[in-house]
Amino acid sequence: MQEFSDKELWRMLTLYGLNTATYKIALGQCLCNFTEADKTRVTMEMLAKEFFDLYNKRLENGMPQLSHETRLTVMEKVVAKYKGGVIGYDEAIDFVKNNAFGDVVPRFHNLDRVDIGHKFYEITDSGIILTDSVFKVFEGAEKENLKQELDARWSLL
Repeated sequence: MQEFSDKELWRMLTLYGLNTATYKIALGQCLCNFTEADKTRVTMEMLAKEFFDLYNKRLENGMPQLSHETRLTVMEKVVAKYKGGVIGYDEAIDFVKNNAFGDVVPRFHNLDRVDIGHKFYEITDSGIILTDSVFKVFEGAEKENLKQELDARWSLL
């Protein structure tokens, strides 16, 4: 994978990576938002807030977030509980932090179940550390196109 640029690898993962739900795309959007805020170290709490806020807004469109339309994702369930007043914001964030990232955070860098060997972040005990590679993806004039690609991919799923 050395012959591919950071942007090409990003596109491979977000456009062609295995997606049964929209978590990879949401995580990609979170990474984009963190680069825009110039954040390098992201705690799981920060990630959970960003992830939840994205889903809270995104689910207003009523589109399913899982390829199996009769089932709900963890995120759909927690957002429904929050919007229904069953849980508060802090409880929702805590739930996301502890339950939503088990697959997507460790497997984001996988393409067809194989790790590409190139990291846009490193996982730590307390969260993630964004690498220079993810900042390179979202620098320059192409940033808006990449953001639109994420949004379009999320809508397709």
